[in-house]
Amino acid sequence: MIRDLVQKSLDDLINKPCCECDNPHFNEVNGHIVCVNCGFVSDEKVFVVYEPKAFNQAEVDARRHHELWLSFGPHTTLSAYDRDASGKKLPSKVKAKVFRMRREQNRKINSLESNLSKSRLVHKKLKPYFPKHVLTTAWNIYEKCVEEKITRGRSISEVLATSTYLATLITESPVFMFDLVNIIERAGFELPVCKRLKLTKEVESNIMRVRNVIVEKGVLEELGYKLKQPDFFDYVVTYCTRIEMPPPLIRETIDLLKCLDNASTYNLTGKSRQGLIGAAIYCIYEPFESSDELVLFAVSNLKKHVKNNLFTDRVTQRVIGYYMDVTEVTIRERSKDIKVYNLMRFAGDSLRMLDLSEDFKRSVFKSIAKLTSATYEDHFFKFHIGEFSKITGSMIYHLDNSLGPMITKEYGLPDLELESYSRVFNDFGV
Repeated sequence: MIRDLVQKSLDDLINKPCCECDNPHFNEVNGHIVCVNCGFVSDEKVFVVYEPKAFNQAEVDARRHHELWLSFGPHTTLSAYDRDASGKKLPSKVKAKVFRMRREQNRKINSLESNLSKSRLVHKKLKPYFPKHVLTTAWNIYEKCVEEKITRGRSISEVLATSTYLATLITESPVFMFDLVNIIERAGFELPVCKRLKLTKEVESNIMRVRNVIVEKGVLEELGYKLKQPDFFDYVVTYCTRIEMPPPLIRETIDLLKCLDNASTYNLTGKSRQGLIGAAIYCIYEPFESSDELVLFAVSNLKKHVKNNLFTDRVTQRVIGYYMDVTEVTIRERSKDIKVYNLMRFAGDSLRMLDLSEDFKRSVFKSIAKLTSATYEDHFFKFHIGEFSKITGSMIYHLDNSLGPMITKEYGLPDLELESYSRVFNDFGV
């Protein structure tokens, strides 16, 4: 502001020279406007405008027309650059003086502002891994934790990771704990140096401990957030959306898992949720060709979470195993369960719609059950979820060849395909 007044006064003098100098050159010296060439001092002066005194908060806010917009940290900065405005190197004594001034300046702000200024930089590292609404909720929780002094005695990374975990639950975008540990590790959070298994358990125990403190202090209630217990299918939506799976396929994935959840004969005890989700995702992508656009989208997004040297042009069991932090054996076994139980469900629903005798329907259903038992042997019968109608229709044809025209009409299967499946059933002794 003052510099603009000086420049305006200098421009006015240049346009209206008041001295007899052939080449007037005016400059501001100690509040006076002086001609550098002849020494002429103008009658006009540069008045230094002082800010008015402020006696209440409204006047303080009114005079903040030249301050930075930051709500935390020092409102002036001392650069660590070792040159002055003209580009000349600063002497060593001046550099040391500026260093001491910068250090003292950082000490002038209180601990709350210092914590927020440092944690903001750490929070930005999570931007590539979470949606914007999750990060906004996590930052609101963290700010409230700083005000309630929950961060005292705890690291910034620890409380910020807990705030992010709570934000995923509040926004119904939950992630598994192993995934959260991987994200904060890739984001460069300060974590204890130890073995992988111990690292996951230690970080998980610390996050849950801080979570209990945040809930007990009533931080979420003051912010108006409601902590929800995540549903199993919320995790399905999170991990399917991350690889850009279309909504119809997400619904199909949920239907595959609901069949296991509703099956009275299937025991979910001891079976990890990430293993079931990974197997369902693998079953969805198994029938597609490698050149399909859906597979290309999935592979490109999986590369962000899995090592690149594991990739082919397909969604394999190994890649899904790394994505969900389970083994290939787990993906293979859970995919068998999903296929078998969904095939039995499809066969039962399909047979109810056909005009056949009840005894024949029971024999078809028993034959399909005998066929699916081969999936748990070493030479298991391989099929994918797109072949449910083919297996059901071919089994009806295998038990009664006279029903071929009806099967072709209902399931759209040609005679050659029915005969080929019938030979496969003979090989398995059905």
